[in-house]
Amino acid sequence: EEVRRSRENYEALVNTIDGIVWEADPSSFRFLLVSKQAERILGYPVEAWTNNPNFWVEHVHAADREWAVPFCLKAVSEGVDHQFEYRMVKADGSTVWLRDHVTVVTEQGRVTKLRGVMVDITERRRAEEALRESESRFRRVVDSNMIGVYFWEVSGAITEANDVFLKMVGYTRQELAAGRMSWRNMTPREIRGISERALEQMQDKGITTAYTKEFVRKDGSRVPVLMGAAFLEGSRSKGVSFVLDITERKRAEERQAFMMAELDHRVKNNMAAVVSLAEQTLKGSANTAEASETLLGRLRALARTHNALAQTHWDGARLTSLVRQTLDAFRLGATSAVLVEGEEVILPARTAAVLAMALHELATNALKHGSLSTTAGRVGVRWNTEAGGCGLMLRLVWQESGGPPVSPPTRRGFGRELIEGGVAYEASGSVRLEFPPEGVRCEMALSLEAEAVRGPGMDDQGPQGGAKLAADAGEAVGQTR
Repeated sequence: EEVRRSRENYEALVNTIDGIVWEADPSSFRFLLVSKQAERILGYPVEAWTNNPNFWVEHVHAADREWAVPFCLKAVSEGVDHQFEYRMVKADGSTVWLRDHVTVVTEQGRVTKLRGVMVDITERRRAEEALRESESRFRRVVDSNMIGVYFWEVSGAITEANDVFLKMVGYTRQELAAGRMSWRNMTPREIRGISERALEQMQDKGITTAYTKEFVRKDGSRVPVLMGAAFLEGSRSKGVSFVLDITERKRAEERQAFMMAELDHRVKNNMAAVVSLAEQTLKGSANTAEASETLLGRLRALARTHNALAQTHWDGARLTSLVRQTLDAFRLGATSAVLVEGEEVILPARTAAVLAMALHELATNALKHGSLSTTAGRVGVRWNTEAGGCGLMLRLVWQESGGPPVSPPTRRGFGRELIEGGVAYEASGSVRLEFPPEGVRCEMALSLEAEAVRGPGMDDQGPQGGAKLAADAGEAVGQTR
């Protein structure tokens, strides 16, 4: 009776353990005793465990069987207690992860029995697998080199960083390992309040919303960044930050602001130019018809120049195209011949506008009174660039010939003021306008931005061959019309 009560107490105790308590024969692995938890965990009745000598081997997951069985056999043969984790197949076909704690019982140097406890660790293994997958995804982000990532401490120390961030701030991995990087020291003094406010937000929520700041690079320059940060799990002293270099975005914003200001300036200037053209044209014209024709011609010249500049987003205009468009507007046809010759030049916007107006005035005068008023008349437009006292200069010569004899004008008209004043004011240049009997000659010197001279179609040695350019220009404008 005492033995019976003792066994009942023993079984009751065994069955309260949250695991499968078992005993087995060391030679065959046949279960001699299995606690009732076996049915709850795996779904098989206790009798299935004890009646089938091969139950354990047959129900170990196939992927684990090939190593788990030999592992256990070796430990038993050596008489060594052991623990190992493996999977068993449940009655419903699903899988359970078990951690098996095995005690090898020996008597007089011989293994007589195996005892153990199988603990269900399925949830733990799933959590570990999820963590590994999460860490793997995070590592892929860190190693992808698409965005800067660094780990930090509230004190300022940067403990780890990927290559993108190191390149962004100009430090080497050796300097990182030596502890020479501190996000506090890399933050400009005048904006450290931004980082402090981000830390305050993180202390409250564990994470901060994205914000912009600057880092001081190793060479002393600055890099604007967009960044977000979060404390590591369970910590309020260590965190991770994600950093995106927004240098190009900042440049684009600055360029946009500059372009808007420049557009506003140009609109105001253009309106002022139109008003001035109207006032001076009306003041200098003998009648309404003449005033209307002259004003419309000048406005169309201005519009053609703006159209040419708009096609290049106001980065400049090709001089050859500018000359062609200006002279085409007069529909010269077969009444004259025009020779255009010169290297390809990209004119700055301001210079293009004033030169187009000047050419328009010269062509208008030539058509009314000069060489373009007769079939025998000729106009030559030639130019070249050369270094001057104020930098690179464009020298352009308008030469008329074959027309009626020229007499110097008796008064100084607005057209001449437009040419000479515009070149001097808008292009920091000069104009020499002569009226010899054989034909009007106008020589203009206009200042150019150095980078404006080189345009598409120009090789590293400078403008392409003079003969080819002359032929191209002649074909574009028409040496014989």
